[in-house]
Amino acid sequence: MAEAIEVTCAVCDKEVGTGHKCKLCSEFVHLICGERDEDEEKEGYGQSV
Repeated sequence: MAEAIEVTCAVCDKEVGTGHKCKLCSEFVHLICGERDEDEEKEGYGQSV
């Protein structure tokens, strides 16, 4: 059985899902920990922050 990999937010260092990535560092972040990318047309899941 494969081990689960724990992903942590690049801002607050708490466990995070893989729905949002930082546009600058490509690390996963909570949406509330980042700022919305105004150049991104996509909204919601998968949006760059």
